[in-house]
Amino acid sequence: MTSCGTLLQGLLFGSFATVVDPADPKLLVENIPSQLILPLPAGTNHVLTATVVGGGTLSVWLRVAEGPRSSGGLPLREVGDNRFQINLADPAVLEVLRNHAAIGQFHIIADLDDGRRVQGIPIRYVVQARSGRIDFPWNDAAFTVYQRSSANFPAGNGSLAVRLGDITAGEVVVTVESPPGTTIVGSQLMRAGEQVLLPLSEVTYVLILERLVNRLLGEDYAEFRIIPNTGRQTHRIEPLLKDIETSGLVFVRNGQELPAEAFATHLRLKYEHASPRPRTRQEFITQIASRSSTTGEPYRVRLETGGTSDVRDWLEERLQGPTEPSNPPGAGVPPK
Repeated sequence: MTSCGTLLQGLLFGSFATVVDPADPKLLVENIPSQLILPLPAGTNHVLTATVVGGGTLSVWLRVAEGPRSSGGLPLREVGDNRFQINLADPAVLEVLRNHAAIGQFHIIADLDDGRRVQGIPIRYVVQARSGRIDFPWNDAAFTVYQRSSANFPAGNGSLAVRLGDITAGEVVVTVESPPGTTIVGSQLMRAGEQVLLPLSEVTYVLILERLVNRLLGEDYAEFRIIPNTGRQTHRIEPLLKDIETSGLVFVRNGQELPAEAFATHLRLKYEHASPRPRTRQEFITQIASRSSTTGEPYRVRLETGGTSDVRDWLEERLQGPTEPSNPPGAGVPPK
């Protein structure tokens, strides 16, 4: 029987195939990236090391698609006793993964000398589109896509297409392509409030699914927003956004109920587009998180006790921690 420690290690780190018995061979994969965007920056190497334990090894492969190895596989180089490596910066790796970008994941697979095969966990990746920047036809970069259809807008060398499957049970499969034939996001299942990266060659953007709408009559649709991934939330503001995002509460904006994740996403967008931007947590609460900028209605939150509160009051209770530094990093410097 597999020990609890071995099983927990596999669940947490996902570094080997499912183990039924301790005598079964295992495939350990080291240095799996938490986020893999290809091609890697110039001069950067990222080496995966695969070790087969409990069996003799004929060969180890990076595999993307089922079928003949030539359709989506690269051999790993043997570097020791049952140890194999592959450099993700290798142009051959980029070529194979770009050709199968719609799949969006690969495995390390070992063929053993007794005819068995062991497989590591899937390793997700995205490939940068050849387009450099997105030229938005809308000032706020917001748009609507109906289910089983797509929205297209100009992008560098052609267009960027956001395609939807069926909207079912509050979820939808989203695919983003940049013709000719480059998949940026491959068949990603998304819910309202979730986001994915769109890594283009010059700028990385964030695609945010703001709302899914189910209609009694007519086609269901999704509302999206795309913003540059500037990463400009400050160390002072982010804790408040995380409090909202992880609260599990329901928030009310202009009479519409939003889950915590979607409301936090809305406030992040509002903060990103604010000019000038709030520099303190109190300014963020007052200027961004208190009320709708379109209707003036206060934001509300439904509390676990069953009552409701203004979001402003709820957030100000979160300020009962350490005071902000009087001169935090970057103070006095306008956001770039």
